[in-house]
Amino acid sequence: MLPFTEEPPQEKGITKIGNRNLLLAYSHVAHDCEIEDDVVLTNQAALAGAVKVGTGAILAGYAIVHQFCSVGAHSFCAMGSAVNKDIPAFVRVRGNPAKPYGINTVGLRRIGYSKRAIEALRSAYRSIYRKNLTIEEALKELRPSAQKHKEVKLFSQTIRKSTRGIVR
Repeated sequence: MLPFTEEPPQEKGITKIGNRNLLLAYSHVAHDCEIEDDVVLTNQAALAGAVKVGTGAILAGYAIVHQFCSVGAHSFCAMGSAVNKDIPAFVRVRGNPAKPYGINTVGLRRIGYSKRAIEALRSAYRSIYRKNLTIEEALKELRPSAQKHKEVKLFSQTIRKSTRGIVR
């Protein structure tokens, strides 16, 4: 059984689900969600209304995502996590509330990302989460790397576009 909630009558949004997604038993996709390609929602993972999920993201069992949040491409959300902020692309989160704990290196290796790209992302992650910089200062520091590495560019873009703030 896989429930999809109908859109509320006062809204005119559309729920979009991309290609090659795997939505397991009792996972839940609410109204106005946008799920890109190659996404995995494992058993009982739940998306509230208007959540956006990027390509290749994985939400483990019982993970829940608050309305209007974004889950970045190739990110990983651990079992039972409660997400109430945006997750940048490539980041792993866990806990309630969800906190970041590194780059999704295992997932990135499995789909063929190079060691160089993964190391560039790890360095970018350290700038955002470990250097006690403001988000703006860290994003400024990432500009040269974002010009060299498309992965760092996507990581930076998902942070810059965040409307709810990112997991910290």
